[in-house]
Amino acid sequence: MRTAAFLIASLLAATALAQDKVRLEFPTEASRLVFVSSGWPAGLPPAAKLSTDKTIELSAGSARPGDLIVVWDRDTNDAAVRTASDVKGGVWSVRPEDFRYVGEVTVRVTHDGMPVAAAQVELADRERKQQSILDPSAKGEAKFFGVATGELKVRVSYRSRKGNTSEVRMGFELKAVRPSPTPIFEVSIQEPVEVMDAAPVASGGKATPAAQPASPVGSAIVYLAVLALAIALGYGAIRWIRGNQTLVAEKLKALGAQIPDPTPPPGAGQIAPSKPEPLRQIVLADATPVPTGSAAPTVSGQPRLVKEGGEAFELAEGETAVSREAGAGFALVGESTVSRKHARLTRTAGRVVVADLGSTNGTFVNGAKLTGETELKPGDAVQFGAVRFRFEA
Repeated sequence: MRTAAFLIASLLAATALAQDKVRLEFPTEASRLVFVSSGWPAGLPPAAKLSTDKTIELSAGSARPGDLIVVWDRDTNDAAVRTASDVKGGVWSVRPEDFRYVGEVTVRVTHDGMPVAAAQVELADRERKQQSILDPSAKGEAKFFGVATGELKVRVSYRSRKGNTSEVRMGFELKAVRPSPTPIFEVSIQEPVEVMDAAPVASGGKATPAAQPASPVGSAIVYLAVLALAIALGYGAIRWIRGNQTLVAEKLKALGAQIPDPTPPPGAGQIAPSKPEPLRQIVLADATPVPTGSAAPTVSGQPRLVKEGGEAFELAEGETAVSREAGAGFALVGESTVSRKHARLTRTAGRVVVADLGSTNGTFVNGAKLTGETELKPGDAVQFGAVRFRFEA
């Protein structure tokens, strides 16, 4: 009864949060952007609100307890972040010490002073890792949002002109007090690679700038080479492309490539998402059946978790670990609200059970925070930290 009452109270709290507004209070006036996000965004969402007032009312919309409320000071390029569940009474008094992140950080990748045409850039701070794929339109600059101050580790993976895949690793210090609000860290690749706007080396020994290729077909071929680089660099880069399909399509169109319209014609059925890479499984031969209070429907097909964007993850027999670290059975890489040992999914005897492993931001099923284990039923909403899925079977 106690557990049931706690779950009901948590569900009511989440429902109330979704209906209320959040009031942000500041000690001074300044130009600020505020928004609610289900996770760390790659950039500013369209719904971001700009204000210079000392008090800002922000509609929480359908925010869940694990969603993030972000304040970005446009003058200092500092950001303050708090989970929706940590805003007590719908009021957040934002103090200077809350701005523990840098809103935007740029990593510039060059060779002989020229921006590289293609590379994969990974930036890791003390809390999470972010990835960005450089293409010709980026002009050698990878931008990262919401970076924690302190030590930064940058890894740049690339393909040389000889076709070899290699990488450069560098460390930087991101300071809270900076000479420039928007920091730029430069990584120089010594090995010959493809660069932007570079003509063959002249007799004087220096590269002579040349105009970009006018042919859109040539530009598209260069961009397709970026995709080939991603494939050569492995599954992490492919996951980035899958998670940014709209951005990839837009850039290909901008470069002149013809992209088929994915929208089905009127009357046509919905196009099913492509089958993702299978999750790595850990088979437990002696897995103990999980006791349940009430019988749940037996899984009749292939159980899977479907993300809001349509990406599906099939669940293998046995036990699967949910973690933000690469290499886990169910790896949500780059999701700062997901713990290293966040949750466990167990598929056995036709049933799927989810258990939280003491994660920081919790595991939720249909809005209720888990305190133990629960069996999933088709249609259940499952949330790890701020990342939401729908369970299908």
